[in-house]
Order: sequence, then C-alpha cells, then structure tokens
Amino acid sequence: MRNAHRQPMLLGGFVALLAILGSALRVAVVQGESMLPTFQDGQILLVDRWAYARAAPARGDVVLLRRANDVLIKRIAYLPGDTIDPKAARAFRAVTDTFDKPTAPGSQGLVVPKGVVVVLGDNPAKSDDSRAFGPAPIRDLIGRVIGAPPLR
Repeated sequence: MRNAHRQPMLLGGFVALLAILGSALRVAVVQGESMLPTFQDGQILLVDRWAYARAAPARGDVVLLRRANDVLIKRIAYLPGDTIDPKAARAFRAVTDTFDKPTAPGSQGLVVPKGVVVVLGDNPAKSDDSRAFGPAPIRDLIGRVIGAPPLR
C-alpha cells in the first residue's frame, strides 16, 4: 500500500522538476555566420534563461538577446561603465550618440552607459552587433549560452 502512494508523489516531483528546468533552460539554433569560428550555422545551443537573475552579465559571456523581432547570439565585449578606447571606438562611429562621453579631463573614447552592454559577434565581418545598433539593454538579454554539443 505504501508504494502505491509513493509513485504519484515521485511522478509529481518529476513533472515539477521538468517544469522548472523547462522555464530555466532554452534550446536555440545558430543562424548565420556572425559567431564563427566559435559557433556554426545550424549548431544547437543550450541557454540558461535565469543566468542574469542570479548574477550580473560578465565580459566574454555569449548571450541570446532580443533585438526588435529577432533573437541574436553575441558575445558581451564591454560592460556598463567601461571605456572603449578611441581606436576601438572608431568602429562605433555610426552610434556614438548612444554612449556616454568620458568625464575625466583628457579622457577619450566612449563610455558604456548604465543598464546596457556592448555585444559583438566573433566574426566581425558578418556580424550585426553594437557597432551597428549601439549598446544592448541588459533587460533584453534572454540568457547565457551554457553549452553546445560538439560538431561532427
């Protein structure tokens, strides 16, 4: 009789665990060449949707982010408060108005405002990223890529 009660409880616990994991994890498929050589077109990724509920974004994180009606995969290159040196800042000339200006006398470059990150593709020649649309709001980060099966 005891085992008869245990099975529904185990099944209920398993279903609850699946629901939690389903809301925490997302599967995504890479489209395009913007993240070559790290990720290839058609590659499957596992994304932690709760990553930024637990911790702040970090430089180097590969993220999924919302951009208008698209979902992009990019790497976080600069964090809020970071200064992009003048040489690298030239690549952002079309969107300089989306950055703060340095406040220290004699400082040059662009400063990443609060609440946003600068995202770049690993393949700059094929990437639509912050150089074209400016910094991405942290609230638009869907999650951090935590894994990808090896390619054959």
